Amino acid sequence: MLAEQEALAKRDAKMVAGIRERVISGRYAVHHVTQEEVRKRWNYEEGIKRPYFHVKPLERSQLKNWRDYLEFETREGAADRIELLYERCIVSCALYEDFWMKYIKYLETTKPDMVRGIYQRACRIHLKKKPNIHLTWAAYEEAQGQIASARQVLATLDINIPHIVLVKLHRISLERRHGFNDNVIQILEEAISKSVASDSRNFYSWRLAQFLSKVVGDIAKARSVMEAAIDKDPGNKRLFQQLLSLELAQGNQVEEARVEAVFTAAQNSTALSQNAKQGFAQRRLQFLEEFGSSASALMDAHECYLKMYKKSGGGGKKRGHGQDGGSASKMARVDDGTGADDSQQASAFAKAHQALQAIQGGAATGAAVPQTAATGYTATAYGQVPAAQQQPWMQMQYATAAAAAAAAGQTTAVTGYAYPAVAGQTWTYPQYQ
Repeated sequence: MLAEQEALAKRDAKMVAGIRERVISGRYAVHHVTQEEVRKRWNYEEGIKRPYFHVKPLERSQLKNWRDYLEFETREGAADRIELLYERCIVSCALYEDFWMKYIKYLETTKPDMVRGIYQRACRIHLKKKPNIHLTWAAYEEAQGQIASARQVLATLDINIPHIVLVKLHRISLERRHGFNDNVIQILEEAISKSVASDSRNFYSWRLAQFLSKVVGDIAKARSVMEAAIDKDPGNKRLFQQLLSLELAQGNQVEEARVEAVFTAAQNSTALSQNAKQGFAQRRLQFLEEFGSSASALMDAHECYLKMYKKSGGGGKKRGHGQDGGSASKMARVDDGTGADDSQQASAFAKAHQALQAIQGGAATGAAVPQTAATGYTATAYGQVPAAQQQPWMQMQYATAAAAAAAAGQTTAVTGYAYPAVAGQTWTYPQYQ
């Protein structure tokens, strides 16, 4: 009996030893794997010096360690570990929006239903005045069809950090894309009224004028916006240029009277500099050459420009080398490339103007025909001049001659650069070399 009990006890001990060995062997395998995983992460964990939140900035080495750790864990591919590490990271790095954006980018492909919650935690608690993540959140809500939410995100950001142009432009773009034109106008008008600096006010005024003109189609209101901006900042040359661009961009046909009104306002301004006025005078001359319907207005514009040029010192004695006389002389030629002397141009235009007035008054006879006998004068019709050689003054003179001939009732075709005879004399326009 005793022998049987001893045998049973030995068998049980052997069985327990076998079980213990199998359990230890399994636990050892788990321990080995765990130990290997800990070893791979040990350096990253050792690098985390502040696992809690604090308003003080983290050191660069700390930030680099978190980035490297996240990249490593992402490569390892364990979803639970990645999410857990991101949650640990945004506690320590709560004030750094790039870590929030990395977390959101990861969740967009793995758990998209969590994305909105992360945006809310970041923007409503930790990053109330960080524009980039708010703008990204607004774009996300818009892409999800939540227009009201996107509008609210941008409006809240605009309140938290006012006077930021980028935020207002995103608000405007959102409303415009979805056809809320009244909201766009309201945002821009509010921005204009609240702008302290003139540069900001002028910028929003131009944006509103462009929107009214190109999207809404209300050119009258767009014009009034720019005129109001000019009234508040009359010495700003750029505002006049923008109003001019607005008038030139209307429809398929330029309204000459409207454009002329802008030039007149610029010339009559007491706040603009003389150089600015001279620039507008030159641009007016070029405009009338290309789009003007009155030869008389064209001649007046050129005479006005030459007077302003001489008044600014362009008609005085030659300047020394290195002074700005050369550039001013080029401006006086209206970029025609002919090299004509200013006094010769003034004389020729004065004679042409006199001829035109005489024709219109009925005191002159004769047709506009080429003068081939006079040395130094051209007999080539403007239409026959190769395109590469055509100059603005050629087109101006040819158009004036045609208008003068038409005013005199002449039927002879204008084939050259001569003007009608006046009191026995023939006025011609020299071809300057």
